[in-house]
Amino acid sequence: MIEFLREYLEGFSEHPMDSLILGCTHYPLFQNQIEMILGPGVNVVNSAFAVAKNVQSILCLLYTSPSPRDATLSRMPSSA
Repeated sequence: MIEFLREYLEGFSEHPMDSLILGCTHYPLFQNQIEMILGPGVNVVNSAFAVAKNVQSILCLLYTSPSPRDATLSRMPSSA
């Protein structure tokens, strides 16, 4: 896997950077290896936590605030 990641990240060496955002769901699984390959001069940012917090906020709004769906749900017959 390390060799694959080295080849995959090889193109980044042509474009100096100070940060890399892991923007896909599976990249955090390889964060340690990516950090090792890029070296200490590149800050590797795992966006998974920020995305999860945003989803949590949206879900809380949807399920704790009055919304048009509440009226729709209250008109639905109960299945008892």
